[in-house]
Amino acid sequence: MNNTNSLLINSKKNIWVLIFLTAGFLFLSSCSPKVRQHWYKGNLHTHTTNSDGDTGPEGVIRWYKDHGYNFLSITDHNFITKVRDYKEFVTDEFILIQGNEISDQFEKIPLHVLALGLYDEEVKPTGGGSVLETLQNNADVIRRFGAVPVLAHPNFYWAFGAQELIGIKNCVLFEVLNAHPLVNNEGNEEHPSTEAMWDEALSSGKKIYGIGTDDMHEIATYPGKSWIMVNAEELTERFILEAVEKGNFYVSTGVTLDTYEVTKNELKISIRPNAGAQYTTLFIGEKGRILSQSESVHPAYRFDGTTLYVRAKILDSNGSLALTQPVFFDKYSD
Repeated sequence: MNNTNSLLINSKKNIWVLIFLTAGFLFLSSCSPKVRQHWYKGNLHTHTTNSDGDTGPEGVIRWYKDHGYNFLSITDHNFITKVRDYKEFVTDEFILIQGNEISDQFEKIPLHVLALGLYDEEVKPTGGGSVLETLQNNADVIRRFGAVPVLAHPNFYWAFGAQELIGIKNCVLFEVLNAHPLVNNEGNEEHPSTEAMWDEALSSGKKIYGIGTDDMHEIATYPGKSWIMVNAEELTERFILEAVEKGNFYVSTGVTLDTYEVTKNELKISIRPNAGAQYTTLFIGEKGRILSQSESVHPAYRFDGTTLYVRAKILDSNGSLALTQPVFFDKYSD
């Protein structure tokens, strides 16, 4: 075969390869979601009279719906409150996510794992030979039944800490903020805060996201203390839980973000101003180190390659806050 024929054959091959790759790209692009994502407000840890809450499911659901929430998970202790029994509350703007708080213990230490999207009543506390093994066993059985595990309130009776967050497998969520008065989010002289243990876990290379809940037990005092805002494609159980497991949400106790954007070069935030409030945004990296600080309602952090991750904490002068999820810059464990 002469060189001219060889070049023609290779050119034709290259053209077909280009056509194939282009077609594949167009096909993948057509499969990508075209709908603009939306922020949805929700609480994933709530109790009723089906366990130790003081209000029946109807009253609890009505409170959250009437106060502008878009989704709610009732997580009674070792009991599934069936959402099908309350479908009259579900609308295009409000959904219920079935759940359970698998409530176990090790040597009288309370070890609870939320099970979000759980529909099988066979799931019971599993026990274990240590704090970590107990948490892991329960997380594993929750996964096995198709639900999403969340490690609940680490500082509730000082149950566990950063080493358990680092050691847990197949679980990427824990409660960094829980409004129950016995939870001790801020820690004390002997125990770190939940934020400090989060930074310790992240600094070790652990990929884990922090959620906020109000762990509602008493309807007159608990609701509306802490929640999450989820950036999801649609308001369905599937899309909400998928977004949460990807870290597409932030925690709030009153601060609202209009936009939150991560580009190749920076993290950009737009805070919705509240009349009279002043804002301080802390960009936080390894070991809880403050990387930069801003008083703007449009704070931004430009990535400079000096930290494994960065997350933002936004404080307002009224005492409210928001916590964004970490942006990672290295290969992290699961």
